[in-house]
Amino acid sequence: MRVLIRYIYVEILKLSELEVSALRGYQRNTDDRLVYVRVTLILMLWMRKSVEEIEAVLGIDGSTVYR
Repeated sequence: MRVLIRYIYVEILKLSELEVSALRGYQRNTDDRLVYVRVTLILMLWMRKSVEEIEAVLGIDGSTVYR
């Protein structure tokens, strides 16, 4: 399924419960900010959060979300 976000189509992430659980484990156990931000970004996209919400929560630029 594709959705339109800021005029760019993005594929909705489909993650299994095992994958989500593993990502949440990485998120909780990392001391590396870059890893934390990337994992949280993936989880937020999986939860269908908007780019604006992701920008606000993680303090990153919207262009980062699209990379």
